[in-house]
Amino acid sequence: MNQRGTRGISRRSVLRFGAAACCFPSVAFSDQRRPETLLKISVDTASNHVRNEALSVFKERLGEATDNAIEAAIFSSAQLANDRDIVKALHWGLVDVGVPALSKMSRFDPNANLFTLPMFYGTDLSTVYTINDGPIGAELYQRMEDKTQTHMLGRSLDLGYTNLYTTHRRVTSIDDMAGLKIRVPGSRASLELYKMFGANPIVIPFSDLAIAVSQGNVDAVQTTHETLRSGQMWESGIRFCYEERSSYLGYVPLISLRTWDALAESDRQKIAAVWESIVDESRLLARRRQQSAREELVQNGIEVFSDIEPLSSSRRQELLDRSIILAKELGMDMPLVTAAADVLDAILPNGVG
Repeated sequence: MNQRGTRGISRRSVLRFGAAACCFPSVAFSDQRRPETLLKISVDTASNHVRNEALSVFKERLGEATDNAIEAAIFSSAQLANDRDIVKALHWGLVDVGVPALSKMSRFDPNANLFTLPMFYGTDLSTVYTINDGPIGAELYQRMEDKTQTHMLGRSLDLGYTNLYTTHRRVTSIDDMAGLKIRVPGSRASLELYKMFGANPIVIPFSDLAIAVSQGNVDAVQTTHETLRSGQMWESGIRFCYEERSSYLGYVPLISLRTWDALAESDRQKIAAVWESIVDESRLLARRRQQSAREELVQNGIEVFSDIEPLSSSRRQELLDRSIILAKELGMDMPLVTAAADVLDAILPNGVG
C-alpha cells in the first residue's frame, strides 16, 4: 500500500464507509449465494447518470461472465468516496473500483490535463478517441497507473463535451465572449482558455451555480447539455447555448492493486473483457443522452447555436502555443503533449475545427 498517497483521508469518509458497510449485507446477489469475490464500486454521481448506468451494465455482465463468482456492488452519490478522494479510498481498501473524472486525476499526474488543453478546443469526439484510445492514451494512462499505484481496467468512459451557456448575450462566435463572466468547473486549462477569448472566467462549484446565475453573478456557464438539464438551469436564467465543444469529460476505471493482485489471471481477463464490452455502448449512450438533453433545453426556451465557425490557422496556432506554455507550467510531459499536437495537426488540417 502506498502510505503516502493515503494521508489526509477524512474521519468523515471513514465514518461514511462504516455507515455504508452496515447496510452491505442487504446487497442482493443474483443467485442467492455469496460470490467468491465482491467488487465495491464507488462513484459520486446519482444512479441515473450515464456513468452509473454503464456500471450497472458492467455489473450484470460480470455476473454472467463469471457465473456469479465475481459480482459488483455499486455505491452511488459518493456513499463511500467522491472522485477527489477515490485514490485514497482505493489504497485504504474502502473500495475496490472507482471511475473518477479524468480531470480529478491531475492532482496525482498533471498529464491528466491533456484533453482540457486549449489545443483540443472545437475538436470532435472521433478525434479525441483517436488519441485517447491509441498509443498516446496508453502512455498517458500508464503514467497515471504508476503515479496512483492503481490498475486501469481498460478504455475510459465519457460524458461528451462541455459547451457555453449564457443568460443575456447570444454568442455565435469566439469574439462574442469578450467581457463575459464565465463559470468554469475548476480546470486551470478552462480558465486560461476563456482568458484567451477576452472573457473573465471564475471557478464556481455546480452546487452553487443556480444561485450564482439567478443573482447575475455570472453571465455564462461552461458545462454540458445533460448537466444543465439535471439542474433545470433555464429556471435560473440560462437563455442561450453556443455548442463550442470546449472540453472533453472522460472517466477512468481504476481498480486497487490489492484487489487486482489477489485475483486469478483468468478472472482478471474476464473482468477486462467485460469492461471492454461496455465502453463503446456507454459512449453511445452518453451521446444519446446529450442529444436528448439538448432537445429538452430547446423545449424550455434555450436557443442553441450550433453553426460553429471553423478555427482559422492563426487561431489554432494561438491555441497550440498557449497549450505548450500551459503544459510546461503544469509540469506535463512535453513529448506526450507534442505527440498529441502532431496528431491534431494531421487530423485537422487547414484550420478546420
